[in-house]
Amino acid sequence: MKLHPGRGRRILWTALLIAGVLYAGVVAFMYAYQGKLLYPGSAAGERPGAVGLTDVVEVQIRTDDGLSLLAWWLPPPQGRAAVLYFHGNAGTLADRADKFRQFAAGGYGLLMPAYRGYSGNAGTPAQDRLVEDAATAARWLAKEAPGVPVVYFGESLGGSVALHLSLRSSPKAIVTEGAFDSAAQLAQARYPVLPAALLIRDKWDSVKVAPQVPAPVLVLHGRHDRVVPLAHGERLFAALREPKRLVVVEAGGHVDLFDHGAAKSVMAWLESKGL
Repeated sequence: MKLHPGRGRRILWTALLIAGVLYAGVVAFMYAYQGKLLYPGSAAGERPGAVGLTDVVEVQIRTDDGLSLLAWWLPPPQGRAAVLYFHGNAGTLADRADKFRQFAAGGYGLLMPAYRGYSGNAGTPAQDRLVEDAATAARWLAKEAPGVPVVYFGESLGGSVALHLSLRSSPKAIVTEGAFDSAAQLAQARYPVLPAALLIRDKWDSVKVAPQVPAPVLVLHGRHDRVVPLAHGERLFAALREPKRLVVVEAGGHVDLFDHGAAKSVMAWLESKGL
């Protein structure tokens, strides 16, 4: 049966209208719920002793807006540096237990705070709030261990936290693992049919702040990272000023680089900086 041309056009316009409404709905949903997509948060996890970290203690760090943030603290040996570790956007402190083991084996102390909304902490994450949480942890560390050299370590999203915080503080060095160039560009690559880069509120534009970072930076990235592809790490590295170093872990994926021997590269690089 042959459709009348007018009826065919009406069907086409109806289909286009429905598709447009559905597309607009998806865009509205992504905009409204982007906070949960970027910051899924996490419930309270296991305590240090339950994951074999008998020398690590739980501490509470008070923020200026009245929150009490859980953090795990391993004091450094006399005369050694402390690592201030900023985790990624998923999981708990207990999920990073092996990082404590590896840094302790290298002779470093480690403070790992959980952001608001993570590891059972109250509060709602957002870019400015996470940077404030990180700044609060840095102040706590400076008071708890005065005069101790501090290294920032940023895992995935934590890489952006570390780089943004460094503009307000004075770390001796920074290490990033699986960090992205900007959350806006990462979102656009992940959702290419949506105007994701325009919709995202927390852009975490690390490339923009990179030229101002005042400390040496070691950029670690996995060759097979499917969450934050290597190209993002390479663009971030290119934007940083010297001194800097890029280490691509050939067998690595996303933030599993210590499972593939990256700890040796980190410790050697820190030692080369006198840390």
